[in-house]
Amino acid sequence: MRRRIDAHVHITGTEKLLPKQMIYFTVEELIALMNFHGIEKAVIQQSLANEQNDVIAEAVKRYPDRLAGSMIIEPKGDWKARMQECKKKGLRSVKFEMEAHTDKNAYPNARFNDSDMTAIFGEAERLGLTVVIDPARIDLPSYDPEGLQEAVAAHPKLKFVLCHLGFPMPIETEQQRQEWKKMIDCAKYDNCWVDIAAMPDLFLWEGRPYPTMLQLLKWVKETYGCEKLIWGTDIPGLLKSETYQNMISVFEDSGIFTEEELDMIFYKNACQVYQF
Repeated sequence: MRRRIDAHVHITGTEKLLPKQMIYFTVEELIALMNFHGIEKAVIQQSLANEQNDVIAEAVKRYPDRLAGSMIIEPKGDWKARMQECKKKGLRSVKFEMEAHTDKNAYPNARFNDSDMTAIFGEAERLGLTVVIDPARIDLPSYDPEGLQEAVAAHPKLKFVLCHLGFPMPIETEQQRQEWKKMIDCAKYDNCWVDIAAMPDLFLWEGRPYPTMLQLLKWVKETYGCEKLIWGTDIPGLLKSETYQNMISVFEDSGIFTEEELDMIFYKNACQVYQF
């Protein structure tokens, strides 16, 4: 049986996952779903829109052999102390969801190579953390492939994960396709990986087997190699559009990967990046 790590999940505590979502998904429900589908481990991610450092630290403390977690760090006050404390509590990565991070009420002018982000990346590198980046849509100001490439190159000992296959939406014009390719080109660096969480949802309009998604995924595989790809689902939000089993089988049945490559995507790469 294939070993699997779901490297991109979310949970809630006593608050909703996002302010506009009427959904709750506790760590107990996550573990039950993992047990049902034979998922060995999972990485709990976050968003600035709903920081949950304490909730996720408690979840990791309760299930240290099953869960890893990200932290949210804002560049204000004694953020270095907060980062160090989160690491002590077992959170091994720091997450940036750029649509929320660059919101007009947060840090609208933030770029990956600005002084605040550079300082956070430098401290994360010093502490041995992993940086997880959700770049948001191509047509948003936060989509900054040049800045991210500069950051990845400037911190060679810091592991980066680029979420959602670089978020190839929209990809309707040649200019948008080239912007996406520049974002994905971060994977040419030894210290950058790409997760494929939420991909069925981004191409839901096509229906299974999501041919455009598979075409892009094949191109990334052939260009950068399977050793750069990490599987994840982005549950619970994705459960509104796909079953959990389908989020496994759409990749296993794609015909793109060998069994050895699937083992890398579903397990081995995440072990390396998230320090399992």
